[in-house]
Amino acid sequence: ALCCAVAAAEREGHALPNSVCPASLRERERHFAYQWLRVRQMQRLLRALPGSLQELAREAADDVPPLLRPRVWAAVLGAEVDSDRGCWAPFFEQLLASAAQPEMMARRKQA
Repeated sequence: ALCCAVAAAEREGHALPNSVCPASLRERERHFAYQWLRVRQMQRLLRALPGSLQELAREAADDVPPLLRPRVWAAVLGAEVDSDRGCWAPFFEQLLASAAQPEMMARRKQA
C-alpha cells in the first residue's frame, strides 16, 4: 500500500510539489503526495547546502514538512541541529547519574 502511495505521489507531482499543493495548512499536513514531494525537495536542498541556503529559506517560508522541521530551521538559522541536545546533555547526564544511585537520593531526602 505504501509503495502504491509513493508511486502515485511521484506520478502526480513528478518534480514540483506545488502541482499537488492543497489550499489549507491542515490539508497540506495530511496530504501524503504533497508531504512526500516536499520532503524530497527539502532533502535535496539540505544536501546542497551551503549553496542552496537562499532557496531553502524561500521554500521554508512557504512550508516545512514536520519530519524535517528541526534540520531545515537549524540550517536556515545557522544553528546546529543537535544544539538542544548539546545544551541539555550535562543536565540529563547528571540526572541519570543521580537516578542510578538511590542511596544518594535517600541522603538528599534526609538532609
